[in-house]
Order: sequence, then structure tokens, then C-alpha cells
Amino acid sequence: MKLKLMGIAAVVMIACLVTPASAEEKTAARKVLVKEKNEAGLVISETGTETSQTTTTITVGGQTADKIEEDKEEKEKVTEVQSVNAEGHISGARVSYNKSKKSHAEQDFGAAELGEAAISTGDLEGAVIVWAFDAEKKAWSGKLEKGEDNKGTKKALTKKEPFKVPFIPGKEVAVGETWEIADKDLRDFFADDEAMKVNEIKASCTAEEIIAGKGGECLKVTFVIDIKATLQNEDLKNPEVTAKITGHYMFNIGTSLCDSVELNSELSFSSEATGRGGEKIPFTVKMKGQEIMTLTYKKAEM
Repeated sequence: MKLKLMGIAAVVMIACLVTPASAEEKTAARKVLVKEKNEAGLVISETGTETSQTTTTITVGGQTADKIEEDKEEKEKVTEVQSVNAEGHISGARVSYNKSKKSHAEQDFGAAELGEAAISTGDLEGAVIVWAFDAEKKAWSGKLEKGEDNKGTKKALTKKEPFKVPFIPGKEVAVGETWEIADKDLRDFFADDEAMKVNEIKASCTAEEIIAGKGGECLKVTFVIDIKATLQNEDLKNPEVTAKITGHYMFNIGTSLCDSVELNSELSFSSEATGRGGEKIPFTVKMKGQEIMTLTYKKAEM
């Protein structure tokens, strides 16, 4: 079972140029304006890898057995900024989903090892979505310019805030400062998920430290997201789900843009399934995942 938040991909747009720890120089604490500054004509290239392992444990006759599933997705996305508002926030853009390669392998109950991975293409690969913000209605509208009208593209188009990242405060913060994220901002950022009803979501960020590396000075901001949800599955009696996401992003002080992000997620729930003889089989599902994204920036060629 896999929790797809992410987009907090498009989630926290992110990626500091990675440098060896020995080459990093930690600077003295100070205040930093953490506010993104985009411009028309900017091209943002995002690459990422998401991995997860899901373990389902069943109990039968006092004995337990595990089923293990391993998933991996490699993603590439390009955002062409067409317009920005007075605050430097994106108000129009063209997003191309250039790559979504997935692999899935299973080790079934009683099996000794994982089977051969099945390779597939994600729903978003090849899709192009054009976004425009209506200042009067104060709402985004997205149009599928290219690609299939499928589950993946439909979900992408449900985003209420495709570019504004709530984890970036848009104000000056001091190293060591912690701030909370509003519930509405979180719900607007994450796309709706038909399979999971979010009952409660809380998040906070902390400005940890300023690090000087080859990519310039970056502020490391950590975050914690706690989620309580209900899995929309009547056959499983709509079990309650708890999830936690931790990670960090690197905000480039010189460019006023995010350079990298790392997400580490955990999810679990328990319920009962009905066996072939009508018996109740208790089970527990636990998932651990990681997503690492990097971003590079350039001006569009005229």
C-alpha cells in the first residue's frame, strides 16, 4: 500500500547541488528571506527517484506470514514559466512530464525471495499540462495539452495550488526558528486522492542551518508532516491510516529558489480480510518510502 502525496512534487520543488560533507562550511546563524523569486522565461528541470517497501503481515491460526512489495519510480519533469505576479510567484506555466518509469517486485506469502520486477510506464509520462491563474476568480485552471486522459492526468489536474509550496514561508526566518503550516494550505497543495480521505494533517518546518557549498549558500529547512486518514475500502471496513513524512529542502539564498528535497515516509494500518471459508484474517500493512528530487534552472532560448 503506497501513500501518494506527492506530488509534494511537484511537491516542494527542490534540490541543492550536492557537495561532499568535507567540503561544506557551516556559517554563523542569521536571518534569511525564504521567498521564491521566479521570472517569466525560466525553465525548471526536475528529476527524482521514489522508492518504497510495503510489508503486509497476516495472522492465521496463531502463525504470521509476510508479503513484501518493492516499488521504484524514476521521474523527469520540465516546467516552463510563462508569467509571474508582482510577488514573483508563478501565474502561468507549461508542465511537461517527460519520464515516469516504474518497477514493481513482490515476495508473496511463503516465498523465499522477491520475484522478477515488472516494468511499466506511469500515467503521466508524455503528458503536458498548461496552467493559468485567474486573478479575478483567484483560482487555477489546468488544461491537458498533450497526453492521455487517464487516472494520473486527472489527479494532477485536481491540484488547487500547482506551484505555491506551503513549506516555503515567503518571509524572513531565523536559523533555529520553527513555524506551522496552515491546514488549508496543505490541503490546497496536495492533490485529492479518491482512495484516501484525509481527516487531519499537520506540518511544521524548522530552519536548521546555513551551509556554504559549491552551489552557494543554502538554508537547510527540515519538515515533519503527520497525517490521519481513512482508506476508502468497504471490503476492508475503511481502516484508519496513520502516516508520517519527514525530510528537508535546501533553499539557495543567492538565487531565491529551492534546489533539492528529500522525503522519508512511513504509513501503517490494520484491518481484517475474509478468507475463502468465511473466516476473518487479521492483517497489518506497513510502508516505508523515500523520494529524492533535484532541480536545475535556466533561461528559455529565444
